Amino acid sequence: MFNEDADETLQADGYLTLLPYLAHESGEVTGGVCGLTPWGAPVVSGLRGFNGAGEPWLGILLESPTAYMRVTTPLQKKEYELLHLRRLAVDARAARGVDLFDAVVGEAEPPDFIVASGDQRLGYEMTQFAISDRRQAQSLFFEVSARLADQQRQPDKSFIRLSALYLVWGGV
Repeated sequence: MFNEDADETLQADGYLTLLPYLAHESGEVTGGVCGLTPWGAPVVSGLRGFNGAGEPWLGILLESPTAYMRVTTPLQKKEYELLHLRRLAVDARAARGVDLFDAVVGEAEPPDFIVASGDQRLGYEMTQFAISDRRQAQSLFFEVSARLADQQRQPDKSFIRLSALYLVWGGV
């Protein structure tokens, strides 16, 4: 809403995101919630406040899956597999409207995880499908770019400037 009496010192730079929200119950909205990626795009947006009974309430307006995640150390294999199991559960909930399982109740090898769904126990084995030629090409790219980047760090070879690297081989 535009207010002509607003303080003139407020700056009007930035972005405004409008997301409609239909409230099905009475309550009070006391603030907004927003999680941003480093490049500024929202990953999650919502409203917080209290419902009609005075209990805390959170309404999600926008939730966007993204491959970005801040970590201080590389994920271990089991952590990575659990992350993918959780993403599978979120995707299944979004597609079907019901939870894929109730809880992760154990780990094993194989299966990677044991989940509970009601009285039933199910095993999930997390497997990464990849084409070996694609993995070899990616490994080659990382090796070449790392070696070229290392050359720039050495004072006697500072003439190398890497702004783009094109590798072309048959079949591509």
